[in-house]
Amino acid sequence: MIHRLRAWILSLLLVFCLGFFSLAQPAFGDVLTPVFAKSPDMQYSQLSCEPSGQLIDLNNANMADFCQYQGLYPTIAKSIVQHGPFAKVEDVLSMPDLSDRQKELLSANLNHFKVSEAVVAPEVRMPPRPAIRK
Repeated sequence: MIHRLRAWILSLLLVFCLGFFSLAQPAFGDVLTPVFAKSPDMQYSQLSCEPSGQLIDLNNANMADFCQYQGLYPTIAKSIVQHGPFAKVEDVLSMPDLSDRQKELLSANLNHFKVSEAVVAPEVRMPPRPAIRK
């Protein structure tokens, strides 16, 4: 009986010590590099999803621009960036693999989009993966 109690107490003590003396892990926010924001030094937490009142250019906008309209960010926004450039706004509805719900969301927001000549490379419009700290 005493051996079991002693083993149980030692196990608890070991677990406590391992937890207490373990190294602190970096927060996820520390790992993130400046991303797909309007300025290179803007972080995820500084992204504004407030409606800007300006039309979103389907051929040049980055993914973060779509977050101001509910349901478009990130899945539909990523698809728009990957399947562009578009000749006219309505072409966005003919993207492959869109569900009926996604087509409804896009149709409801067509008046918020515009199309101009593509001058921004797709890799600039997409967020990079966070850097992995070693």
